[in-house]
Amino acid sequence: MSNRIVIVRLTEAELGVVREHAHRAEIGGKSQVRDDLRASTLSEDQMTAQAGEAALSKFLTGSIAVYHQTRLVREREPGRGDNGCDLLNMPIDVKTSRMRAGYQLYHLWVRPREYHPNTIYILALMPLQRDDVVQMIGWMQGCDLPFAEDKYELRQDLLYPITDCPPWVGREGGGRVSKPKLSREQWEALDSQFANTPALGEIEIASGEHYILVSLLNKFGHRPRSREAAMDLAQELLSNGYK
Repeated sequence: MSNRIVIVRLTEAELGVVREHAHRAEIGGKSQVRDDLRASTLSEDQMTAQAGEAALSKFLTGSIAVYHQTRLVREREPGRGDNGCDLLNMPIDVKTSRMRAGYQLYHLWVRPREYHPNTIYILALMPLQRDDVVQMIGWMQGCDLPFAEDKYELRQDLLYPITDCPPWVGREGGGRVSKPKLSREQWEALDSQFANTPALGEIEIASGEHYILVSLLNKFGHRPRSREAAMDLAQELLSNGYK
């Protein structure tokens, strides 16, 4: 198994919470992927999807509490879409499948109606007969997913490793989410460059200042995947202050 993969294990108590939410989602629920087999696969699909979201919460925050809170909110408005956020206020969508073959054969794919260019999409896989193990394979931002035929799709080996977290996650000890901060010297350099970088709405094409901004963020260990992402990330880092 690749060392790029992160395995998240759910406890029996956590699985109890997941199963309850999966049951609620199943009532009147719908599988986006296998509509034609809805009657026979809905229970498995809902459990798979909910386990993936719980595992994502545990991976990012150390517990399934954010997942549980998200589901309570979503269950009060069952007809409302999540706008590409599996967890509240986090633009992350985990696509979880049961493994019926080796993980090398799986792709991350997103239907157009579920697609959001700024969302981070994560591919996760689960053993066919186990609900407690979720393998986090890799991630890619929506704007970087190629479109082929009727869906956005990318092979698993072309995804970013799940251990190479997107900069906005800011994970540190114990997998808990924190606000990433630069050193004072880095913050001042970024502040100066950001002031020199025109807003995207002010120009029709990218200026050299945008490329300098991206290069500076790369130097600081961040990897924005577009000019828009670089501008947003710079604003976030500046608002977080310095260490």
